[in-house]
Amino acid sequence: MKPSIMKVIKYDYLSTLLFIITVVVTLLLIAIAFSGVNVWGIIIPIVLVVYTLLILRVYLTRNNILRLKDSRINGTVHRIDQNNGNIYIVVNYEVKARSLGKRIPILAGPVLRAKLRKLKEVQLLVDMEKPKKIYIADFYY
Repeated sequence: MKPSIMKVIKYDYLSTLLFIITVVVTLLLIAIAFSGVNVWGIIIPIVLVVYTLLILRVYLTRNNILRLKDSRINGTVHRIDQNNGNIYIVVNYEVKARSLGKRIPILAGPVLRAKLRKLKEVQLLVDMEKPKKIYIADFYY
């Protein structure tokens, strides 16, 4: 089973930010189209760059998740940090008899924050060559 594009956009921090920027740029493009202002030479390259960055980020993240789907390990949620409205899940896990920890940023609304507070254990997708590169499998599958 492949992770959906919407889940990648929802739970990957950079993909979420790029999606928000894409929506804002699209609304700006629509507003410029209806206003009659002739700045197409400026806005079209910006639109193309933003859409390209979003598509690349989602595609690469999704491929990384697919590549790591068989390297699952259990991790424990140490704590949930909150800093300036951002949520960070701090997880501890063991790879090759080495204890590691990682702070994973997530953009979360109030409902997701309540669900995250109840998390105690999660399944992680870990790149064994780079053990600091992890994804929370429970979010994507």
